[in-house]
Amino acid sequence: MRRLTGSRKWSGIVLGILTVLLILVLLLSVVALMGLPFLFDAPGSTEIPALWTIFWGGLGLPVVIVITLVLSWVLFLFKQHAAALLSTTLPLLYLLALFVIYQLQGGVPA
Repeated sequence: MRRLTGSRKWSGIVLGILTVLLILVLLLSVVALMGLPFLFDAPGSTEIPALWTIFWGGLGLPVVIVITLVLSWVLFLFKQHAAALLSTTLPLLYLLALFVIYQLQGGVPA
């Protein structure tokens, strides 16, 4: 059996911890999906582009997290340790892009 080198061992531990955190965020995002249809309760709210951004972004977040988990472990198995750890930031980049789009649309009028 091959002995783990130092960088692979530590990157595996860090990737494992990040995987657990991403799974917890995945569970929370799936729970949050139940509240998304209520964004459109108010009359005329279907005409607000920022609400549609939140809606479709919320639907896409679990998909992005699952893709991130698979991608990071595939990269790790192909000995791309730095790329595997870096790929775990994809959900944060996704949320940042949604935030920027939401702000560019002017948000939700008060």
